[in-house]
Amino acid sequence: MRFRLYGLAFMMCIGSLLLSGCSQDVGALDARDSASAIMKRARTKTGEGDLDGAIKLYSKVLNDNARLARAHLDVALLLGEQDKYLDSICHYKRYLDMRPDTEKRRMIEKRMQRAIQLFIATQTPDSSLRTGRKGKKKGERVVNNDFATTLQKLHRAESNEKSLRATIVELKRDNKKLTGKLSGCESELDQYRAIVGLSQGEPEKPPVDIEPEPEEVKPDVPRTYRVRRGDTLSSIASDVYGDEKQWVKIQLENKNILRGSPNIKPGQVLVIP
Repeated sequence: MRFRLYGLAFMMCIGSLLLSGCSQDVGALDARDSASAIMKRARTKTGEGDLDGAIKLYSKVLNDNARLARAHLDVALLLGEQDKYLDSICHYKRYLDMRPDTEKRRMIEKRMQRAIQLFIATQTPDSSLRTGRKGKKKGERVVNNDFATTLQKLHRAESNEKSLRATIVELKRDNKKLTGKLSGCESELDQYRAIVGLSQGEPEKPPVDIEPEPEEVKPDVPRTYRVRRGDTLSSIASDVYGDEKQWVKIQLENKNILRGSPNIKPGQVLVIP
């Protein structure tokens, strides 16, 4: 009976260790990771405010040993402070993959969510994402932006990217078809050139406009009128112009012959202006 009690007590002790010892094991593992000299130097740089120097040291540690979980966690925190959200998320995830039972899991997941929100905020003009707050009305309390809404926006952005990629593929396919049609047109053009006697490389000459020959300008020949019996300057103007009042024009044109007189004689040759 006593043996059984001892055995039961022993099993309860083992069970309590299994139930409560996980976070202690993770803490011990993190402490072991932090024991190296270069890790201590990185923490010192962080305490001095030299974040760039600390990140360089952590990067050197991870280059030498990518399985050093605590280095991933420390550098993730620093990268988040420098707004390098994607790099920060990657290092948080590496730490959780190597320390799935860490007591800091909830805190890390919240930081990852916040980093995702801030990263999306840098890709969108929505100011509520940058501040992590919704707009408030008078008398209302400011509340945190819903993380589910942020993820929906991220999914929509990914969907839009896929749609754009599909459109690019379709445009490339159409471009290929048009290129093939252009090649066919060039082939037909070569055949046409061969028919009309043009070489392939010789450009077609534009048709030359033939200017019409100018009409021959005939010199002006003055009209004349031979005076007949019974004619007067008025009757001649009526016959020539249809207006007997134009007789003065005829008289002036023939002033050398008429010498200022309106009287005319049969046989005279008058110039009709």
